Amino acid sequence: MAPQTRHNANFEKRKEGPSLQKILKQEDDRNKFLKDLAKRADESEVKAARLKLNLNEQRKLRMRYQGEMEKLSKQIAEYQKSVEKNSYVAVLIDGDGAIFHEAFLQTPAQGAPEACRRLHENIKDHLKSTGVKDLPVFARVYADLDNLANAIHQSGIVDYKEKVSRFFEHFTNSRAEFEFINVGYGKENADCKMKRMLEYYCTDPRCERIYFVGCHDGGYSHALKEHFNNLEEPEKRIFLVETTPASYLLKPIGFKMLSFGDVFRKERLPTGSPFFTIDREILPTESLTCPPSPSTMVGSPILDEAVPVKQTLPIRLSPSHASSASNDGFPPAILQPVRSAKYIYFNKNGARVDPELDEPSQEAKDSYMEKLTALKSAGTKQKIFCNSWYLNGQCRWAEDCEKVHDVELTEEELLVHREKVRGSHCNNGVKCADFDCMLSHHCPKGQDCPRKYKCKFITKKEGNLHYDDASLKIVSCQRERTPGPPIKLKLDDC
Repeated sequence: MAPQTRHNANFEKRKEGPSLQKILKQEDDRNKFLKDLAKRADESEVKAARLKLNLNEQRKLRMRYQGEMEKLSKQIAEYQKSVEKNSYVAVLIDGDGAIFHEAFLQTPAQGAPEACRRLHENIKDHLKSTGVKDLPVFARVYADLDNLANAIHQSGIVDYKEKVSRFFEHFTNSRAEFEFINVGYGKENADCKMKRMLEYYCTDPRCERIYFVGCHDGGYSHALKEHFNNLEEPEKRIFLVETTPASYLLKPIGFKMLSFGDVFRKERLPTGSPFFTIDREILPTESLTCPPSPSTMVGSPILDEAVPVKQTLPIRLSPSHASSASNDGFPPAILQPVRSAKYIYFNKNGARVDPELDEPSQEAKDSYMEKLTALKSAGTKQKIFCNSWYLNGQCRWAEDCEKVHDVELTEEELLVHREKVRGSHCNNGVKCADFDCMLSHHCPKGQDCPRKYKCKFITKKEGNLHYDDASLKIVSCQRERTPGPPIKLKLDDC
């Protein structure tokens, strides 16, 4: 080949160079790479922005959590400080079985504050001996006041049952932290209150310690066992206080048992004859026969047979009453004979019927008026005779009563006074259930009343209370029973 021809062929080859397809492919790959790089850069930028946002949120959350944690820590510290500041000791007393010493009960105005002081000192001394700081003491006594007062009165500890009511009034008012709660009639009322309050105090972190005064009742064993198993260091939280001998069910539980012997009686109230020697054969029976009404009762020929009741019962002192005075200067127990039962009589309509009174002599009426006139003319505050004292033999106000107690009245003069009191209408009406009520429940003059329609015994509520013989006839009665509700009796031949 000629040299010129070869030169032209090489030139054409060099002119063509890499193929256009390859160049386009390379360009396409480069563009893809750039796009992918740009995409990844965008994604990284978005991810970085998201991470930055998350980081800012985490910072904010951390700051908020730190703030809340500091706030909660402060609240916890304040709460703990408040708990420590408001810590207290609780004393739960089952008053149906834990009876205060008789010396306290006999002189309520002086005895109740002294009982509070001793109870408070016993608690404080025990706290100090166990290394617990000085804390306020809150005490609650739960009891059925009416039945408790009757039982204490019948045992001979007090000369009238109102003293028990006055004792607990003074007890509640002696210290702001001490109170008595009357739970009313019912065997389990006090128990339920005691168990519920025990649960409340156990769950209250402010309650540093609980003194449980109810060891006489084994019914508390289940509740105490539950708290012993659930509480942390229960033997340091709850202490049992023994008054009368503790139930055998409570001793194995594990709580420590204390005794405040200078506050509570160690002997149970007598249910048999610890204080009295009683001839059981001459006591009233539970037969369904009403006792005799006074012999002058109108329309009561079916009540001629009397249930014999011994009027005077011999008294035997227990060792705790042998001394003439207690070490504290409180007087000894005033022991009274068991009183004969009291009755309320009803007619066929269920209305109360008052026994008819004997007519006092004119001489008795005159002497009574002379004594009453002398009272009114004397320069003293006391102008009238105390109805409760003279007719029922006891006065709930005792030395605080503003009526006369110290003027002697003969039996007939007492009859004049009772007749005078009978001139007043009882506000409770014909359904009155008060065994000591001295007022009238129907007109004493009956249908012979001289005042007729102007008489106070014609009322809007109960109508005409001027009874005829049929309305005065007794068909049923109620006998007082303490403790417990009255016994309803019915005449056999009614």
